[in-house]
Amino acid sequence: MNQRVLEIAKEFDPAGARTIGVVTKPDLISHDGREEFLSLLSNQVMRLQLGYHVVKNVDHASNSTNRVDRDAAESKFFEQMPWTALPPSSKGITCL
Repeated sequence: MNQRVLEIAKEFDPAGARTIGVVTKPDLISHDGREEFLSLLSNQVMRLQLGYHVVKNVDHASNSTNRVDRDAAESKFFEQMPWTALPPSSKGITCL
C-alpha cells in the first residue's frame, strides 16, 4: 500500500470529502497483505466520503488489447475470494 499517496490526500483533503481512492493491481498483493488491503478498500484505514474503488489492470503477458476480454478477465478475478467480500459497486472498471 502506498502510504505516501494517503498522506498527500489527507494534506489536500483533510475531511476526505473530495477524494476517491482508486487502487490498482490487486493481483500483485501478497496473500499476507490482503487483509490490510481489504481494510483500506472497506474505508477503514483512511475514511473517504466517496470511498475506494479497485481495478485490475491488463495483464501485459496475455497480449490482449481487446476491451471485452480485459473486462471479462477482471470480472472473473473479482469473483474469487477475498474480493467477493467487497461491494460490486467498488470493484471493476465498468463501475468506475
